[in-house]
Amino acid sequence: MNTERKQRENHLRWILGGKTLSFNCRKELLSSRWASEIYDIYKQLGGILDDFPSRIGQWDVSLSQSVAVDNFGSGGDALIELDEEQHFNRYRCITLKATFYGELASFPRKEYFQYCKNHEDAALRKAAHGGFWTNNSSEKQFGQAGINGILDGNGSPRWKQRAFYDMLKDLTPLLVDISVARISVWDRIFLEKNTWETVGDVLKRDPGKISMKQVEVLKRLISCRFSRNKNCNSEHEVERNS
Repeated sequence: MNTERKQRENHLRWILGGKTLSFNCRKELLSSRWASEIYDIYKQLGGILDDFPSRIGQWDVSLSQSVAVDNFGSGGDALIELDEEQHFNRYRCITLKATFYGELASFPRKEYFQYCKNHEDAALRKAAHGGFWTNNSSEKQFGQAGINGILDGNGSPRWKQRAFYDMLKDLTPLLVDISVARISVWDRIFLEKNTWETVGDVLKRDPGKISMKQVEVLKRLISCRFSRNKNCNSEHEVERNS
């Protein structure tokens, strides 16, 4: 499972010419007008620390300004996240209720709520064991884990941690001048003759076996998800509310 996850991320980086990057805006976050709400959401998730965690990990894909221009025709430095099966669950639903999402015009909040509702079983099939379920870092932030696969009660500290850090990453473009896009393995991209595939299925293939049409439509999806893009309509490429 871990190998598959890394393959899909690697394939996306190969297609876009990007790289991984550690990028934090901790100072801006802690002094922002959203800090109090972020703390409240941390506690709703079962956080046990006096202060909420504020140092997020690496971003899946980082694009320099020149690479972003090559791929999308315009824009500055950009960050892209690929959300896989384990990202969609009841904990992520809690974070998606943060008020700042109302200021992210291109964020697919409606679709993400639907994915969380429809695909939690897929998250459990993939991530109800081992480090997917809990680890020392997540238990220090969210307490002791419950029984593997049981989300009621203590549930999964690692799932809570993942949902919380996803929310912090979503807030990034409102804190600093950088564009952010999220795409999901559940997003469905449309091709010729009313055919479609999920982003997850496309990215499972070796890059040499991904068609130019698939790459083109995938790039249009990402372009429409960028936080700086407020007027893009991707209805012809992406099926909504799937």
